[in-house]
Amino acid sequence: MSPPCRPEQTLAKASPGFKKAYEMAGGFEALAARLGTHVNTIRYWAHKGVPLNRVLELERLTGIPREELRPDPIWHVAPSSKAQR
Repeated sequence: MSPPCRPEQTLAKASPGFKKAYEMAGGFEALAARLGTHVNTIRYWAHKGVPLNRVLELERLTGIPREELRPDPIWHVAPSSKAQR
């Protein structure tokens, strides 16, 4: 069995927005609880990126723009939360 990863290792590939969400929530466990999902799911998102079907929920929860949470070219199709204000 391998030792558990330290948060800084898990966050190494995370987007700047995800890192902000992690800090705001107070860690993986707290963020998972606020989103109603398992902590391993949140760790996976840190490594692979927030799935498109959950990024808007995370944006609403944290106030961090989707473009920061998931810096994808897809946002030219889905208007920014900034444009909707």
